[in-house]
Amino acid sequence: MKMNQKWIAYLLSFVLFVASLPMSTLSLTASAEKSGDFEYEILDDGNVKITRYNSTGGNVVIPETINSCIVTVIGDSAFSGCKGLKSVVIGDEVTVINANAFSGCSGLTSVTIGNSVTEIGAVD
Repeated sequence: MKMNQKWIAYLLSFVLFVASLPMSTLSLTASAEKSGDFEYEILDDGNVKITRYNSTGGNVVIPETINSCIVTVIGDSAFSGCKGLKSVVIGDEVTVINANAFSGCSGLTSVTIGNSVTEIGAVD
């Protein structure tokens, strides 16, 4: 009986420890899914956030959908450092462009932003 009480005490201690951790520590990051040159994640609302662009650049059109899900967010630093990027067209489905999404894109000369963007993050 004493052994069971000891294990219960250990289990309760562990549960209390986990409950005291900040939620950011407990969050698990899913690996990014890929579609063409884009890495993305599915948001809680079923829409898509582009998390990374994996190409040398050129002229890029943000797709309206990826795998039948609407692209609504361009994530933090998603295109960061893409020096060969020349132009970007962001359609009307995108509502948020997060911080530093295009930082370090020294060749970028043209950006067309759709009518639905309501939030653009800061550039550090």
